[in-house]
Amino acid sequence: MDLVSQVALAGALLVALAAAAGGRYTVTEGTNLSVDAAPDGERAVIDLQGRLWVLPLAGGAARPITDGFGDDRLPRWAPHGKQIVFQTFRHGSWDLALVQPDGSGLRALTSDPADEREPAWSADGRFVYYAGDAAGQSDIWRVEVATAVRERITAGDGDEYAPAVAVDGALAYLAERGGSLAVWIEEPGAAARQLFSAPGRRLGAPRFSPDGQRLALAVPVEEMGFPAIARQRLTVVARDGVARRLELPLADLFPFAPAWLADRELLLTADGGLRRIAVAPAGVAPVPFSAEFSFEKPRRFLARSLARRELAPVRGIVEPAALAAGAVVFTAIGDLWRRDADGAVTPLTGDAFVERDVAVSRDGRELAWIGDRDGSMQVRVRDLASGAESAVTRVAGGVRYPVFSPDGGTIAFQQPGPRGDQDFGVRLLDRASGKVRSLRTPPLWPGRMSYTGDGRHLAMLVLTGTTQRSREGVNRLGLLNVEDGGWRIVELPDGLHPEGGAVISPDGRQLLALHAGAAWLVPVSPDGTPAGAARRLAGELADYAGFTPDSAQVLYLGTRGLRRVAAAGGEPQSLPLRLPQPQRTAPPDLLVHAGRLFDGTGSGYRQDVDILLRGGRIVSVRPHAAHRDGLAVIDASARTVLPGLIENHAHAQGHEGEWAGRAWLAYGVTTVVEPGGMPWESLELAESWDRGLRPGPRLIYAGPQLDGARRYFPFASHVATEERLDWELERSRVLGYGLLKTYTRMPPARQAEVIRRGGLLSSSHEIWPALAMGGQRVEHLRGTSRAGFSSKQSDMLRSYGDVTAIVGTPRAIVSPTLVVAGGFFDWWLDHPELARNRQFEALWPAAYRAGLAGFAQVVARRRELLGEGVANARSATLALHRAGARIVAGTDAPIFPYGLSLVGEIVNYVEAGLTPAQALHSATGASAAALGLEREIGSIVPGRLADLVVVDGDPLADPNALLAVTDVIRGGYRYRLEELLSR
Repeated sequence: MDLVSQVALAGALLVALAAAAGGRYTVTEGTNLSVDAAPDGERAVIDLQGRLWVLPLAGGAARPITDGFGDDRLPRWAPHGKQIVFQTFRHGSWDLALVQPDGSGLRALTSDPADEREPAWSADGRFVYYAGDAAGQSDIWRVEVATAVRERITAGDGDEYAPAVAVDGALAYLAERGGSLAVWIEEPGAAARQLFSAPGRRLGAPRFSPDGQRLALAVPVEEMGFPAIARQRLTVVARDGVARRLELPLADLFPFAPAWLADRELLLTADGGLRRIAVAPAGVAPVPFSAEFSFEKPRRFLARSLARRELAPVRGIVEPAALAAGAVVFTAIGDLWRRDADGAVTPLTGDAFVERDVAVSRDGRELAWIGDRDGSMQVRVRDLASGAESAVTRVAGGVRYPVFSPDGGTIAFQQPGPRGDQDFGVRLLDRASGKVRSLRTPPLWPGRMSYTGDGRHLAMLVLTGTTQRSREGVNRLGLLNVEDGGWRIVELPDGLHPEGGAVISPDGRQLLALHAGAAWLVPVSPDGTPAGAARRLAGELADYAGFTPDSAQVLYLGTRGLRRVAAAGGEPQSLPLRLPQPQRTAPPDLLVHAGRLFDGTGSGYRQDVDILLRGGRIVSVRPHAAHRDGLAVIDASARTVLPGLIENHAHAQGHEGEWAGRAWLAYGVTTVVEPGGMPWESLELAESWDRGLRPGPRLIYAGPQLDGARRYFPFASHVATEERLDWELERSRVLGYGLLKTYTRMPPARQAEVIRRGGLLSSSHEIWPALAMGGQRVEHLRGTSRAGFSSKQSDMLRSYGDVTAIVGTPRAIVSPTLVVAGGFFDWWLDHPELARNRQFEALWPAAYRAGLAGFAQVVARRRELLGEGVANARSATLALHRAGARIVAGTDAPIFPYGLSLVGEIVNYVEAGLTPAQALHSATGASAAALGLEREIGSIVPGRLADLVVVDGDPLADPNALLAVTDVIRGGYRYRLEELLSR
């Protein structure tokens, strides 16, 4: 579909939205909007929430000229005044497009998989300069408007972007050289030179004055990397390099190129609006505007019963690996299992510990996996004949994905580096000596590896991007020489960019990769180099694909279960699994005598109350009275009882070990929402926790983040075709997802399909047009954005009236994750006793605790800036709450510790101005209602699931009392804190 057709379709959708169940609202502020002025000096164009609007330069009502469904950004008016160029995301990558000021004449200027961003006109209007990554990094290019012919202008060693063109043809841009950022300039007939260097790690986009002798840009005067906060000031730099910072009453300058109205006057965006700036003498004048938005009411969604899920047959299996004679070994309900060719299933382990990442030796005699039976995740090996088993590694930080060398004498595995999950390296264990050797590798996400046919190389997938400006990219095949550590990236044929796989067949002749959701085979040479065309093996969604020992067949998980297909091609065969249904003894009747009861429905306490639990449900809640003999009682008469807490944004990582489930429970968290994960692993973990095989909360999971042609996290899917979307939606139904999450590189039109067809709670990082299309939920007040800047929060963590209206008017659900925006460190630095918190000391390793404390001290060096940014984020949360948004507490754990960070989030809401009761509701009753589960969890009401937490203190007086947990009840089963803290 071409650009004009897409616009027509989106326009029809907008009309339908306005005419259907939605409404309208008017905004007079914008968050991270940019502006340009028309050459006639009468009009301006702005981008507001990804839509272009034209308004009088003197101020007034803004008229939309694009439909709002293309994420249209950074408009620049042509010198002749007849066209506006801008960047748009309609096709799933950033392209350049042109439109006339009245909204007519829309046409694409570029359209390809590369990103083309930040357009700037040449003085004669013949060319548009831009930052593009078609050559493998961000360079400055230009495109001729009449012919669409493109030319690469720069090719430095680092990224170059944000071009500006002077009237005499001089070109300025931002460039990264040797780890530093600066403004560079290329003047006619002269070599490029550095003009102005950044005092920190960022600069705003520059713009030449009309006479071409000066550049204006936003320059940070104070900044911090994590959390990302920056205070910026307008700076004017002459072509001789002399810079002058303008001291203006602007608290929150946005980082976009200003528009010069004259040699001594600029138009820019700051503090949520448009500002006219006099350069000398310095002065500021606001330009008021208003813009009207339409929206559809949030769509109704299906909420899956948590209680019925616990009675459903076991389906969650992880990482199946083929043995000889048609047997398969895999992980399910917390243990390793073996399925023989006749379908018989037998357990290989039977304990409360974690067993993951199974590998089979080339001779079929041994299994390797990771497990925490000895206290931490290590590689374990079992002899299949004798059953003898032992841990073979003793390394810090845990391990992932062991694999046997062809002769079995070496086991390669991955171990996290300083940055944790984003920074794994490869290690080699010599089994004879027990010594471990490290190999030099780029930072890796953890993933499966395999030895090449020559035994000299390890094949794995490496996420590679085109620019350091954004983290998204695609996977490429990496080949690591195990002898000398030599490393190279190999391009796969036919444009394959796998999401999983990199599995070499045992005979060394084929590579198996998962591309566009399906299994593909590529012939390879002995060293792993591709040696022919790729071939799709099975036309269905596949996970954990691997070969049988004879290389003749491929085993994988299809949407409906275990599958096998001949490597030569043919119809896949199902391998039925009849896993046992673990039987758990029903919880005994239990009476909880609460001195103070916060029941999740009101704003205060009920005093001296008895809560009777039977069969995992709450039977009655009534004033304290005598009880029958023999009834088990928790005497909380001097304590507070609350509903089990709900963590609304975390990523459950089963490979961390069984302690993670205990950690959540130890802080009173009985339900966790996971908006992005490996779907089969999430299901297996949920089933293990639901059936009491390991202690842990309920898990409501979304499956993978539904992303576009580029991605970042391993638990993200490239949903670039209708077929892939169909497969993903089918899997969401079969595996029982509780919500769907669309991520940053998914085009708006496909996001609309997810919202319309998914039927589940739909969440996004973007607020517009997701909420305009009936989406119900937003993750983070800031969060990653494909634009490289947030449309929800500025660099000073401020949100303005557009965000408040777009999220608050339809009463959308929002998980602010204030702890990630600096709120955790602000809380930690105010409460040094947190380092000695009982659960934290008992469950987290000393090295982790020391690292977190050290990180906090680094952040403390910018304590004033941190405090201001956090205060702004808290104010935005309060404004959203008052506007009608439904605040739910989430943390993005494990960025900060499980459970502990949720208490910190609740504390931040109280600091923001929510009442303590409202803050508690964000993790109890209001949270359950936002999930559609208010009839099952979130409140202490007869008929609800028996999820309760007992704390020694008064959380309505001091929310920090939530840390003082004494008992947790999950589905009627009681866990004393002492039990949770001991292995």
